[in-house]
Amino acid sequence: MAHYSFLKDLKDSKIAVSLIANRYRSQGLTVEEMISKEQQKLGDLLIVEHGTYHEIKYDIMAASTNNLCFEIANGKGDLTGIARTEAHLVHYVVPGKDKKDFLVFTFDTHRLKQFIFDPLNSSKVRAVQGGDRRKYSMLIVSIETIINDKVASQVEVMNAELQV
Repeated sequence: MAHYSFLKDLKDSKIAVSLIANRYRSQGLTVEEMISKEQQKLGDLLIVEHGTYHEIKYDIMAASTNNLCFEIANGKGDLTGIARTEAHLVHYVVPGKDKKDFLVFTFDTHRLKQFIFDPLNSSKVRAVQGGDRRKYSMLIVSIETIINDKVASQVEVMNAELQV
């Protein structure tokens, strides 16, 4: 099994959630974290003033593969990840080598789903199996395609030290 450690991955994902939450808090917005499993169907964060739910994904492999990985189903065939989220926006956080600087992709969820599931984009989207015992269905899209096709509504570099 390659690099996988559930506890380390959970800790890293919390870093990503904190990074995005602090960004919105620094703009004077009220941020609520979704805790329960039922709440998390809507996303990881709620920006109260906007009434928007935000899903946060931490893609540790993206920096080395130059691809973003969108989980869509588990081994039972149940929808998961991007295919299941009801969040309005999805943020993909890609760590730099020092884990202080992060490349952050912000997607309108509806637009992202349209792109990755559109048969006309099949040459730009690669289906793979991965995760725990390779039970999860995922779609891989190159970062270059994400940028060139303007799939993300925003791409920015964020510094964790500046997010207080």
